[in-house]
Amino acid sequence: MEPIKEVRVHKNIEIPMRDGVILRADHLEPVCGTPLPALIVRTPYLKESFYTKEVYSVNETAFRGYHILLCDVRGGGQSDGEFTPFANERNDGYDTIQWVSEQPWCNGKVGTFGYSYNGGQQILAASTQPPALAAAAPGGSSGWWLPTLMYGVLSHRTSLFWYMKQLRNAIISGKGDFTPEERQKKLEEIEYIMRYRNEAECYVLPFLDADVLKFEGVPLRKFFNEWVDHCDDREYWARMGQPLGIENVKVPCFFYTGWFDYMCQGQADNFELLSHRTDDPELARSHRLVLGPWIHTTEYGVSTGSNSGVRYGELNFPPNSGYTREMYNSFMKFYDRYLKGDTSVDTGAPVRIYVMGDNEWRDEQEWPLARTQYTPLYLDSQGDARTLNGNGILSWELPCRSEKDEYDYDPMNPCDNTDSDLHKGIFRDRREKEDRPDMLVYSTEPLEQDVEVTGNIRAKLFIQSSAVDTDFFIRLVDVLPDGTAYSYLSGVFRMRYRDGYYESHYMTPGEIYPIEWKIAPISLVFKKGHRIRIEITSSDFPEYDRNLNTAEPMGYGKETVVAHQTILHTPEYPSHLILPVIPR
Repeated sequence: MEPIKEVRVHKNIEIPMRDGVILRADHLEPVCGTPLPALIVRTPYLKESFYTKEVYSVNETAFRGYHILLCDVRGGGQSDGEFTPFANERNDGYDTIQWVSEQPWCNGKVGTFGYSYNGGQQILAASTQPPALAAAAPGGSSGWWLPTLMYGVLSHRTSLFWYMKQLRNAIISGKGDFTPEERQKKLEEIEYIMRYRNEAECYVLPFLDADVLKFEGVPLRKFFNEWVDHCDDREYWARMGQPLGIENVKVPCFFYTGWFDYMCQGQADNFELLSHRTDDPELARSHRLVLGPWIHTTEYGVSTGSNSGVRYGELNFPPNSGYTREMYNSFMKFYDRYLKGDTSVDTGAPVRIYVMGDNEWRDEQEWPLARTQYTPLYLDSQGDARTLNGNGILSWELPCRSEKDEYDYDPMNPCDNTDSDLHKGIFRDRREKEDRPDMLVYSTEPLEQDVEVTGNIRAKLFIQSSAVDTDFFIRLVDVLPDGTAYSYLSGVFRMRYRDGYYESHYMTPGEIYPIEWKIAPISLVFKKGHRIRIEITSSDFPEYDRNLNTAEPMGYGKETVVAHQTILHTPEYPSHLILPVIPR
């Protein structure tokens, strides 16, 4: 191929959909005498934002011999139609990929890229198996649940913020019949709410009465209300493109996200499913997974360059945690192999993970790791594990000291995570939080040797509650020799959905229920002299909606009930974690 010396930008080219709706894209055209492959991102976040995203370096990528299409999704940016999250992305994604492949400047090979929603819509499009699609790189996206409804629990703060972000983008894009002055006023109003009132809006009961949900004038579907109203409606979610259909994807995929991304479990599951397919071993070997010490909102992982470390609150990772250029180079090798057909390109090991604690990158051949030793770590106490000063114990042996621990959860006094939310990159010493009387704290003795856990953390608890519905949260904590405690992952379980997310089954107060769930994946070395700790409580607010401990539908309840919670830990009811321990 001749060297590319010029890239032309064509703004808002029109791409017709099968129903006649026109979507618009910016086309970065490498001037070349021969057709070239194309890379597409489809986004509700305004396509113009991709010109400055360093990890994708779209201008540089065009000079490397790829047509770049930056597309506004239906109803977003300059595209026509109504924006309904996920609902149209299967058909629109297919139509866009095929339209691009048929243009005279394209050689018929198309790839996709993007993170978060931009990753989820790639899976939706790929599940329809467009003939021209040759590779996808869906970052920060799950395959089986909506990002804002995790284990049946609403990510309240994130969902509201995302809704407000779409309102803001609609205003910026010129949606709505406003004068310039009215548009500016609307924009200032919504940005004020996003910046200063997001947490306050979460406190409203019933929470569908929040002021931001009454924002008028912008022609944006009130999808937040719809999500809540249909939280366990299987047919509704099927119409909305959920689940995404990852099992139908038949092209090489590059998955990437951060350990602190609430999408981490979904990304790891996506890779695990596709890489273990036996019907096409060559395709199974083509998939890639990169997991680093990053949060969701830094797009691909890290917004700093490779010469900078990553700092989240009080937690600091060294310079090698920055991965901007490395990730970009990995993308290019992946696309060169599968879009340009360069079989000499080495796309690296199937799995690349950042092992926290050791703070180093490591290549692996599979996920989960074949050498994993799944090891139970049992809860025990001398009868009162409440607070950091209680007597909760984590032991490698079956519990033998007492039968149970108890606490009361009051929805009107939830555990506040606004200043210590790991999904937002706000890491703080947990000891102040662990002073709450509605939190159980269990710790090991100081470790006699390093313990590496890499893989999916699971929990099995035996619980009782005085309520008909309630939540349980678990946090995994690394305790330093000086007592400083940092949380590295958390997970939630809503009791009404213990038998599945589309049907509510309420509890009989006082009955014993076993609950088991996959909390999240991680790679962390607990160092010699450190202690492993877990926290158990019933709220993590305002990131997650408060369970009011009643049978009222999500979003409509305003009456609360205090729940008396019991965690059993006996040889008959041995509540425990299951750690994926890696021999060292």
